[in-house]
Amino acid sequence: MAHHSCADLAQALEPIPKLMPQGFTTLCIKPPQFSDDPKGVGAFYREVMRPVEAPTS
Repeated sequence: MAHHSCADLAQALEPIPKLMPQGFTTLCIKPPQFSDDPKGVGAFYREVMRPVEAPTS
């Protein structure tokens, strides 16, 4: 198993589209768990919002 300094954001976001139709409305994310680049905060949040803003069907 390879060592990674940060958790896999894509893996953490994967269940979101399935949770939203079940009534989940709050998402809590701790950015340092997924990124160690303070300059990448904007890109990080855009990535986090992608599955939330995607149409659910």
